Amino acid sequence: MNKIFAICDTDRLYVKNLIQYMNSRQKIPLNLQAFTSPELLKEYAARNAIELLLISAEAMDEEIAGLNIGKIVLLTEDGAVGLKGFPSVNRYQASGSLVQEVMAHYETGNLAVAYAAAKMATTHLIGVYSPIKRCGKTAFSLALGAVYARTSRVLYVNLEDFSGFRSLLGREYRMDISDLLYFYREEKQGMLGKIEEVTEKFNTISYLPPAMCPADIKSVQPEEWKEWFILLLQSHFEVIIVEPGDCVNGLEEILALCSKIYMPVLKDKTSVAKLKEYEEYLQLAGWEGLASKIVKQPMPYRDEQFEQDALEGEYAADKGLFEYMESEELRQLVDGLIQEEEYG
Repeated sequence: MNKIFAICDTDRLYVKNLIQYMNSRQKIPLNLQAFTSPELLKEYAARNAIELLLISAEAMDEEIAGLNIGKIVLLTEDGAVGLKGFPSVNRYQASGSLVQEVMAHYETGNLAVAYAAAKMATTHLIGVYSPIKRCGKTAFSLALGAVYARTSRVLYVNLEDFSGFRSLLGREYRMDISDLLYFYREEKQGMLGKIEEVTEKFNTISYLPPAMCPADIKSVQPEEWKEWFILLLQSHFEVIIVEPGDCVNGLEEILALCSKIYMPVLKDKTSVAKLKEYEEYLQLAGWEGLASKIVKQPMPYRDEQFEQDALEGEYAADKGLFEYMESEELRQLVDGLIQEEEYG
């Protein structure tokens, strides 16, 4: 008889997406059962033995804790330990990473399960954000994507008010991120089918054409951004680099989904002061948990004149986005960062 892996969450879309991902991408030797009601779970558990249960902290109660269930793992907002010290995972992360964490908690000694967990493909969501303007973060994002693209399928997502891509690349787009947001609202799963139609290529990097109208980005609510990126993480891309702008309503919610946040910084006094204020804001607003994900990255200067320009306010963006992106200094920097990820 197959062992049961039950998933219980009152968010129907979340359960549907997670089950769909596991059925399409994973080879887990457990029989999946989904529940969107704790009561239905209890009825099922009264008649069937459940080997592993992944359940939202909100749906968990003392009665479920007392059922004959082999292992219980909680879905929480931040991965914190929940009721009675049950192990927990952060619900807002790539599906592959989430399932891998859950299976790591499933300690049965089953070699087949252990092997499947070790082989799970994960999609990495990497944020690039800085409270310092004109610091070269778009060039950094593209350079980062170019290095990742040597071995992985990379998608770049720009959520700034005005990216400049249409002018810089001399392109007009039939569809852009605004269209994907529309598809998401009309038919959430339909958005995944539209990604290939919307995606464009820049050298080796795939990217979603930025929105023409900033109002389309500003109108998206924080919870919608969470769902949108969780859906996007189920695409075929292995690395997704997101560069959110300050216009985003839910900036911190997006950054919280990222496994790592690169923060390009400059050394002048104004930039240092802005960074200090941003760090104080995170503490006051209750987002201090983001600090552990942030990697502050001083941006390289190509020569003495470039450094002088930066100190005088003429930052990297003024030196030409693509010229800076392809500079040897920036490529070496990004190469070193990724090597640290792989071997550090």
